[in-house]
Amino acid sequence: MSKYKTSDIIYDRYRILAEPKEGRTSLVYRCWDNKTNRTVALRIFKSRKGIQRMESAIEILKGLHHPNVLRILDFFKINNTCFQVEEFLDGKTLEEMMQSGVCMTVAKAVDYICQILDGLSYIHGKNIVHKDINPDKVFVLSDGSIKITGFGFSKSNNYAVTKSVKSASAAFGFPQYMSPERFDGESSPVSDIYSVALVMYEMLTGKNPFDLRNKKEIIRLQKEFIPSAPSAFNSMVPSALDSVILSALSKDKENRPGNAKEFKQMLKKASHQKVSKRRLLILELILLAGLAGVVAFIIYSAISI
Repeated sequence: MSKYKTSDIIYDRYRILAEPKEGRTSLVYRCWDNKTNRTVALRIFKSRKGIQRMESAIEILKGLHHPNVLRILDFFKINNTCFQVEEFLDGKTLEEMMQSGVCMTVAKAVDYICQILDGLSYIHGKNIVHKDINPDKVFVLSDGSIKITGFGFSKSNNYAVTKSVKSASAAFGFPQYMSPERFDGESSPVSDIYSVALVMYEMLTGKNPFDLRNKKEIIRLQKEFIPSAPSAFNSMVPSALDSVILSALSKDKENRPGNAKEFKQMLKKASHQKVSKRRLLILELILLAGLAGVVAFIIYSAISI
């Protein structure tokens, strides 16, 4: 049974269509909006922190309208319960898509990332920094289009660097995807670019180089460790794309692409570079060696019988 009955959810306006999907900080119902005659998502926050984050961010978010950004339609309270009405999304998060650990093709990864960058370019143009880009905050719709979600940590900062936390341990978000300066309480549009680059790294390699359990160790590595090129784990990644991704993962924010639009242009140009014939030959030899091993095993098994 659902925790909330239909009568508990805005008596006349919204009708629940399905059991809720439970997130880390909220319950999300698929509902019918009787006033606008469309399906919407109705989010109910489970924690006080989640409510406080959205209350502080809602005024800057309700005005956002971009194809790659989740549209927030309303936010209100009834009897100390907080509700957020959003456009309904049919699909999966990037996190759900990548759970198998299988690498995405370069073409698909570039397509998804460029859509994310389009959305970020829009919100950065509104003087908003997302501050929590990670695979769980990127929704892939059934038609392949992307929506950026999870704006609970977003802040309007007029492109000035903001200092919103006092220590590394107090930084909010997923540390595996946070830029080094975020742990010092600083955030800017290029902090989001760093996070996007880490999401792309994981899409292409099946792993996040900072995915550890110990937060202190993650912070140390985010500030000091330079990841290997993605092509070290996926030979189909062109060397030019290696360079662009690693530049966006620079520890010095001044050495990253200057904005989301610039990063997108660099990615599109680099992705068209062909993988070297030498690397393709090595890959073919590895595949042939693997196939020869399988054939040898089959023959050996047949002889043994």
